[in-house]
Amino acid sequence: MLEYQQASYQVQVAGHELFGHGSGKLIYRDEKTGKCPITTSAPVNPGKQLNTCYEKDESYTSKFGDIGTSFEECRADLSGLWLEKFPEMYETFNWTAQDNDMLRWSSMIAEARKGILGLDSSYNEEKGRWNQAHTQGAYVITQFIMQN
Repeated sequence: MLEYQQASYQVQVAGHELFGHGSGKLIYRDEKTGKCPITTSAPVNPGKQLNTCYEKDESYTSKFGDIGTSFEECRADLSGLWLEKFPEMYETFNWTAQDNDMLRWSSMIAEARKGILGLDSSYNEEKGRWNQAHTQGAYVITQFIMQN
């Protein structure tokens, strides 16, 4: 763990920031037509227009409230963790293919550790909420790991 921790963290953060946060574009209803530009690619009714998009002046936080930032951090962390399965992520940081499994393992253990340690440092029992969005997101991922 000590040998791979720093390298795995760099790769996970790159995926977290660049892809996780970078892919979170909000899609708004067209003001002229009133239609949502999202269509389905499902086998049933392909191309059917969906009615799920943001209205003018809405934001992620206005829709999801206080927990919105934790959703965003959890999504970004999962993006980073998912991207770690691709050897190209490690090649970008000059690691060889033989290190990939250990780097992925180290990253997953570090994420679970962050979620567990956050219970003591970031969860406010009196208020019944988390003080830190990154840690709440990590805790959700930790719960998933423990259940599977």
